[in-house]
Amino acid sequence: MKTATWLLVLSFITLPAFAQAPGGRGGAPTNAPATLAQRNAYLQMEATLAPLATAVTDARSALVAASLADPANADAVRSAAAAVSAAELQLANARSNAIAGLLTGPNALNAAQLEAVRNRAAGGGGRGGGVAGADLLNPDPYAGFESIFDGATLTNWDGAPGLWTVEDGAITARNGGIVGTTYLIWTGGRVRDFELKLEYKIDGGNTGLQYRSRRNGGMAEGHGGHLPDVTPEAARGRPGAQPTPPFGRGRAGADAFARWDLGGYQFDLGGANTGQLYEQDGRGIVVRAGQVGLLVPGLTRAGYQIIGTLGDTSNVDRPGEWNTIHLIARGNSLTHIVNGVLMSQTYDMDPDYFAAEGNLAVQIEGNGYVQYRNIYLKRL
Repeated sequence: MKTATWLLVLSFITLPAFAQAPGGRGGAPTNAPATLAQRNAYLQMEATLAPLATAVTDARSALVAASLADPANADAVRSAAAAVSAAELQLANARSNAIAGLLTGPNALNAAQLEAVRNRAAGGGGRGGGVAGADLLNPDPYAGFESIFDGATLTNWDGAPGLWTVEDGAITARNGGIVGTTYLIWTGGRVRDFELKLEYKIDGGNTGLQYRSRRNGGMAEGHGGHLPDVTPEAARGRPGAQPTPPFGRGRAGADAFARWDLGGYQFDLGGANTGQLYEQDGRGIVVRAGQVGLLVPGLTRAGYQIIGTLGDTSNVDRPGEWNTIHLIARGNSLTHIVNGVLMSQTYDMDPDYFAAEGNLAVQIEGNGYVQYRNIYLKRL
């Protein structure tokens, strides 16, 4: 791969760790247009951070160059990686202090304006790492999104009957005593480059968002999101996820259950796993929370894939309470955000595993229950 391509892939800006209090879509914060003083304050912050953001980009470029050297020089790679970490830490501290200044005083940004800043930064909004001052005039965090869950029925969603229901305006699943994994698949079309926002609540067990995934992923020996979907008919008789009532256990139950089996990228949710990139029926844990990962052919140990860190991502989600998710999948870039905090950033450049498009679904795994509501999709 050409160096210029690596530089394009690596040009992103980390997100400041400010949590957004979750709430219903109807309760999304609104505000009057930003004042001139607010715009000027933000543009001043952007100008101050620009040199530090440039230093991060230059350090990452140096790391890429060191990793492509022939013959390989491990000491040079380690030195370049340390320089990236130092530059990222300096930028993160400066951004945190700068944003803290925007939260106080007569010209403080309100919640909606801050969300606009986070959204633009998470999407790589410019080399300076900020949002254009004009964006503060249109702070609606759902602009351009469409609702894909009506809050009352499971229309356009497909999952095991009797397991998935709608309660209090939320998709709900309880899996008490059942060991296994299953999905509720959105049937509104395959997703490619997109953003997804939703709220989730989990009490026990583990869950996640499956995206760009293939049906019956486990039937394909777990290698690569580029594999085609397998029809439920073709999957019958093969080992699948453990069945859930009403299908019963054993081969007959597994055959019926296979139609809701998926493999591919997963935005993992639950405890210490929250925010990491997991690949169901594939590479397993790929990039953990708090990490920036670059995935290329032949790198099988996660320690060799990490090119940066994002700071402390522990205790971001709140068990038993509503939490917000923002997922951005654009080309090879996969961005996972929970409660306004960037949890993991992945660049998947391994053609054997990279998935450009596929199915979207929510998951339940293990005991406990999970709920999802206010699900909004924007195609990019």
